[in-house]
Amino acid sequence: QSMGAPVNNKLTIQHGKILQERLSTIAQIAPEVESVTNTKYKNVINKNTYLIGTTYNYPKVVTSVKAMQGSMFTLGQEQSGAKVTVIGYSVYKKFFDGKRAVGQKIFIGDKNYLIVGVIEKMGSFMGIDRDNMVVIPIEKIKSEFGIDRLTEIIVNAKTQELVPTVKKQISNILVKNDLTTDDFNIQTGQSMLDTVASITNMLSIALGGIAAISLLVGGIGVANIM
Repeated sequence: QSMGAPVNNKLTIQHGKILQERLSTIAQIAPEVESVTNTKYKNVINKNTYLIGTTYNYPKVVTSVKAMQGSMFTLGQEQSGAKVTVIGYSVYKKFFDGKRAVGQKIFIGDKNYLIVGVIEKMGSFMGIDRDNMVVIPIEKIKSEFGIDRLTEIIVNAKTQELVPTVKKQISNILVKNDLTTDDFNIQTGQSMLDTVASITNMLSIALGGIAAISLLVGGIGVANIM
């Protein structure tokens, strides 16, 4: 039971990697795939958990993501294909309720994952529980859940002054890599704040868009055009 990115989405994991490589000196970049699945620990099932596939530097880009136990998975774990996960506070409370979760294994869908970290409570936004989530390496969401299309790419420019430059370079790089400007939409944190009332994709706004909005210095979101 999972829901991936829209079928007409042309942003791929590879596009995210290219941006990470080309813009590493002026921005932190986290490509993101969002889905929904069930999670399970022993006989307890947590339904409709948000599944996020991303890269090891996610907390550096989405600064509201902080570990209360353990830590984010590492670059080494990501590159080696380790089946590791960082769980949100609501998942932690449901399965472990105050006990230590790091080192335990849970099922994400029908796949077994080792918990390496627990994220501090972030709270709800517009009725969506942002703590009901599990985060896994982006390559695992491709190999084990069959999703290769990105929901969005979250970008944190190193300074506010670099935002226009980063935005322009993102567009240029994506267009040079098999996309047209009709295939993606680039929004800064400020433009997202200006239009938040009109956004109807609540899942994306709760888990991704709000992340970019919270980056008061240099937040940029690159999303597929529906």
